[in-house]
Amino acid sequence: MRKQVPVILMIFLIMLCVCITAGWASEEMPNSARAMALGNAGSTLIGGYGEVLTYNPALLTSTRPGATIFYTNKYAIPGFDEQSISISFRTGKIYWGSMIIKDEAILLEEIQGETCENNWDNLKIGLGLSFNARDHLSLGCSFWSNIQDVSIAKDADNLSGKDNNFFASVGLNYNVKRVGLSAVIEGILNDFSQTKLAVRLGKPGSLVALAEIKYEFGEQRFNYYGGIESWIAPNFALRAGVDQAGMFTAGLGAGKGSLGFDYAYSLHPAGSTHYLSSSYSF
Repeated sequence: MRKQVPVILMIFLIMLCVCITAGWASEEMPNSARAMALGNAGSTLIGGYGEVLTYNPALLTSTRPGATIFYTNKYAIPGFDEQSISISFRTGKIYWGSMIIKDEAILLEEIQGETCENNWDNLKIGLGLSFNARDHLSLGCSFWSNIQDVSIAKDADNLSGKDNNFFASVGLNYNVKRVGLSAVIEGILNDFSQTKLAVRLGKPGSLVALAEIKYEFGEQRFNYYGGIESWIAPNFALRAGVDQAGMFTAGLGAGKGSLGFDYAYSLHPAGSTHYLSSSYSF
């Protein structure tokens, strides 16, 4: 293990330097109630399904074949919804994941005594793969199509329209029994907005602490966030964290056989949000 540490650190530095010299942009895609309960620190959170694509594609090597469904009503604002479905599977030594994410917002506007409905829809379709490069080290990548559709009822400024773009993410994960390290680059082929370095301490399925540092190129700032997960029973977990806005998050997870359920709650000045995920292991 001691011989591997310099190699891992070197890869971390190379990936970080590539990000800093790139200066491109992409979007945050939180789609896991489990990770959201931990302050959205999901880059080293092993044991999920296809939803890990939105955090670190290298984590696919730790997934089980199965499917997840996610839903949230952001900030409890009517019409501001996000939902997704994902699957994960394996062929030989390659681990695969696929995901569909749909965001929508309906905004009502009163113009000359008439109530008009404005719509924003965002559809992301992703496919990723991962493999074990060597003992304890996995590499992964994901490719995304992002379709945005804006519809303004009385569009005097010509803001309505549809836009389609593509981007990719790459990541690595170094995982041993009580330690995990990850690095992620997001937005390749399009615009970067962030790069992440993350650490996990503790044994998965027992008690773990997670922490991440993220650099946003557009805002030119660092963000810090993390959380703690405790499995107080084989099929029941409690979680708490602090997100990048410095707000408290909490949640729980429960499972029975092939079924799993995760719930998260987060505070925010714009309004508190509930997150729900369900999973089924094939």
